[in-house]
Amino acid sequence: MRQSRPAPRRVAAVTTAALAVGITPFVAAAPASAAAPTELFFSEYVEGSGNNKAFEVYNGTGASVDLATAGYNVQVFSNGSATAGTSINLTGTVANGDAHVVANSSSTNDPALLAAADQLSGSVTYNGNDALVLRKGTTVIDVIGQVGTDPGAAGWGTDPVNTTDNTIRRTSSVTAGDADGSDGFDPSLQWNGFAVNTFDGLGSHSVDGGGERLLPRLLGHGLEGLRPEHHRADHLHARPHHRLRRGRLVHPHGRRGGCVGRRRGRPSRHPGVGRRPALLDPGRQPVRGADDPRPGHPGQR
Repeated sequence: MRQSRPAPRRVAAVTTAALAVGITPFVAAAPASAAAPTELFFSEYVEGSGNNKAFEVYNGTGASVDLATAGYNVQVFSNGSATAGTSINLTGTVANGDAHVVANSSSTNDPALLAAADQLSGSVTYNGNDALVLRKGTTVIDVIGQVGTDPGAAGWGTDPVNTTDNTIRRTSSVTAGDADGSDGFDPSLQWNGFAVNTFDGLGSHSVDGGGERLLPRLLGHGLEGLRPEHHRADHLHARPHHRLRRGRLVHPHGRRGGCVGRRRGRPSRHPGVGRRPALLDPGRQPVRGADDPRPGHPGQR
């Protein structure tokens, strides 16, 4: 195993590499009150028309999570039952800062819903009066609804922030799930509501916490030692309101932002780069490499 170099040398090496590709490292301070998530939690819930059903689980723990290895699963408690009628084992790996979407697998579902899914299951068939429980193994870590209670066909909450014929999305201030499935559930306290069959937010989520140090993130992506030619015409253009969707930074309303390691819409040739957002100064313009040939850039030939 290769030994790690002393921190000052690593920082210097990464700083050199970052500057070589036109990235200016800096720090955006995080609010002192920010609390980073320590466990996965539900971040979005879709109870749409027909079988257009989906739920989203967010990972903000600071590391990738192998869902199957860790034993994550979602139970469905139907019509006020105190016993789970369905259990869905989660599969795949969800990166830090990313969200895992599980949707109903019916081929007649909206193509936008199916395209947003990371996992499809015929067991995603709940209605608005059914409680969903997220577990790690047998440990409950988050609940949508109230186990053992049937709120009726209207579901929990008041339209549009309710669990029937709506999409509800966790607010960015929430950094942990509600592990008590027996307490009352009022979605207006932690969720925003959207019209039936709203799917455009699936696959991404954000939590409050401000910016973070860019150099540790570069170190985490293994940028030290990269040659500048690997990143010709690459740029960074991330803002705090952007969210991560499948390795790309996107605006909450669907407009894409830049991403570390993205090169003209194609993934970087360097593995691992571009999988997580780099939060830059909100007022900062895109920073491009000195060899960028685009018109108006100092590196234009």
